[in-house]
Amino acid sequence: MNKVGEVDIFLNSYDEKVHVVALTKHWLTADGMSGMCLNDYVLASSFCRAERQHGGSCIFVADRVPFVEMTNLRQKSIEKVVECSSVYIPKYSMLIINIDWSSIMNDCDADTCYNNLLEVIMNKFNNICPKKVARNRNDI
Repeated sequence: MNKVGEVDIFLNSYDEKVHVVALTKHWLTADGMSGMCLNDYVLASSFCRAERQHGGSCIFVADRVPFVEMTNLRQKSIEKVVECSSVYIPKYSMLIINIDWSSIMNDCDADTCYNNLLEVIMNKFNNICPKKVARNRNDI
């Protein structure tokens, strides 16, 4: 059984439906990620490495839960440094940020990345008023 099948079995083992699944270090390319399907979930946001292998960050949302991808946070990703995926779930007024931090960053780089992300979160999250709520990434 492949990893996707294992994740599906894990998610279906709960009595309550899991609404959001966040994965880091998925090791997929953009092409591989676009082909990854979890039953009853939509790929809501992802970051895949272009130059190096491994790493990555992604968020799947249950297919019946409306969401908005927060591209402003995903765009702050730096390959092999800080790799972000992020969605806003209006139903719960919840911002979900999934970050894969590199263990090779020095403290100065980590502080800079952290402050950049925090600035985006603080400036944008309080002003989130989505004009369009997506059911999948193609609706964005």
